[in-house]
Amino acid sequence: MADETQQTPQTTPKPTLTLEEIEAGAKQINAQVPIPEPVPEPAKFVRTYEDDMARSMNVSDAKVVQELLYNARERETIEEIETHNRKAKGWYVVGSIVLLLVALAAVGYGIYHYTRLTVPVTENVSVGVFASTEPIVASGTTLDSVLATFPTETLTENKPYLLSLVTDSASQTLLSNSALFSFIGATPTEPFLTALSAVRIGVMNTGGVTAPFIIMSVPDMDVALKEFLLAEPVMLAMFAKTFTIDTSTLETETAPAFMGEYRYNVPVRTLYTMDTSGVKNQTLQYASLTNNIIIITKDTAVLKSVYDTILRQN
Repeated sequence: MADETQQTPQTTPKPTLTLEEIEAGAKQINAQVPIPEPVPEPAKFVRTYEDDMARSMNVSDAKVVQELLYNARERETIEEIETHNRKAKGWYVVGSIVLLLVALAAVGYGIYHYTRLTVPVTENVSVGVFASTEPIVASGTTLDSVLATFPTETLTENKPYLLSLVTDSASQTLLSNSALFSFIGATPTEPFLTALSAVRIGVMNTGGVTAPFIIMSVPDMDVALKEFLLAEPVMLAMFAKTFTIDTSTLETETAPAFMGEYRYNVPVRTLYTMDTSGVKNQTLQYASLTNNIIIITKDTAVLKSVYDTILRQN
């Protein structure tokens, strides 16, 4: 056998290009194929009435142009009127809101001012209905001389009467509270006077003696009783002349203060004093007969008669 030899195929080597040769070839290709330039976009035109009118002049007669011009002006006028109306409506709304706020503030201030008055208005409470004397002019006279004109035989026994003390015979106006206290020789404090609504002096025949008493109406019993408690240390000196109490015969330094007690189911504050011989006597008392009436007297019989008279009225 003949020796077979293995033959290897022979390959042709590929040509190699340098970087300079590649760049030169690219330039040659670009020079042969031109690059197209970008096409510019068409310009945008703003449409105006002048353009419309010029276009209409080319296609229409003068009558159509006038109609178009009239319609354009009418639209502009309508737009101006609508704009003005919108602005005016806005101002009307703002003005209405401001006026509403002012009205609410005025109502609120009125309610606050009415409920928070500097000087509260209080009702004038009556002292009750009693028999009254003829008008007596207070000027030029004294309480003792007035009481002397009412002897016991001229008054019904155990029936309280109110003295009609007036400023003058022409007007017959009753004395004010301060003038009445001045007439009886009493000098209460200003808070004491303020706590009272009406003050009247009365008399009653207790069966041989014409006894005076003071009856007062008060708008607030708690405030009035507080002022009476504060006035207790000087109350004897304040009303001694009214009730003809001779303080020179009393042991005022050892006299006890007012004592609280009940009489005829009425709360009473009574002052007991000692005379120079050591005898204890009832000297003065005051009581709240109702929620609005206070009486000051020296005699318990007067207290009972006045209280009974008020009960019959209710």
